[in-house]
Amino acid sequence: MPGELAGLALVVAAGVGLVAVFAILRRERRTTDTGRDLPVAPATEGMKLCPNCGEGNLWTDATCLYCGSKLPG
Repeated sequence: MPGELAGLALVVAAGVGLVAVFAILRRERRTTDTGRDLPVAPATEGMKLCPNCGEGNLWTDATCLYCGSKLPG
């Protein structure tokens, strides 16, 4: 009887551990999702926005680093 209780306790502990691991992984995946809006707007000071793709480039760049289009100015 004591051996059966110890085995049952191990099975329950393993189950609780698995549930905890899945909960932690789910929470981490939810907090690292990049599809959501950022809580703070990224700084664009000193950058030129590409009229073709909308990506930010340094103000010294003549062409867009992302699509190769000519930048204004």
